[in-house]
Amino acid sequence: MNGLSRAELLALPPATCLPVLGAAFGLSEPVARERHRRGEWAAMGIRVVRLGHQYRVVTADIWRVLGVSPDADSHGIAPPGAAAHNGAQQNGYGKDMA
Repeated sequence: MNGLSRAELLALPPATCLPVLGAAFGLSEPVARERHRRGEWAAMGIRVVRLGHQYRVVTADIWRVLGVSPDADSHGIAPPGAAAHNGAQQNGYGKDMA
């Protein structure tokens, strides 16, 4: 089974499901669920949250583990300065702190 393409990964919503998490790593749904039961996703830094009878997976964690960035070019490489903010510290709302 093949993993998801970069475009498919970047098109994911902020939270997704265990089958999609498995697909991102080229795994079947049963294998993805078994890895969750064993705590393997958490050990990798991928948060899986139970909401009622469903499990939701934080998409940003998938991107981080796979090395995918929405700020990166088509080869997955972030352009110079993409992570830097010209030395200005931001307050979490995209505004520079004075």
